[in-house]
Amino acid sequence: MSKKENVLRVGFHSIESILENNPHKIKKVTLPAKRNDQRISSLIIALEKNNINYDLSSKLKQEPEAIISNENELNFKDLKNFINSGINNPLILILD
Repeated sequence: MSKKENVLRVGFHSIESILENNPHKIKKVTLPAKRNDQRISSLIIALEKNNINYDLSSKLKQEPEAIISNENELNFKDLKNFINSGINNPLILILD
């Protein structure tokens, strides 16, 4: 398996989507300090509800940024180990 790395996500849509689906992946959010509108207020409420730390930065102009923990990437060796692990009838779906 490869090493876990952090990924930077920029923008309301991507951060809100991660908040809805996988809030545990968000490590830190940086919000634009000069922006004070309903959109940023809603995001702050959602962050506080999920106990996610955020900072305000004067360097950001419009869009918030989030540091996300990335999942491990698996390779074919990991797939082989999974198949040989003894799990009954594993379902493997390969899409092209």
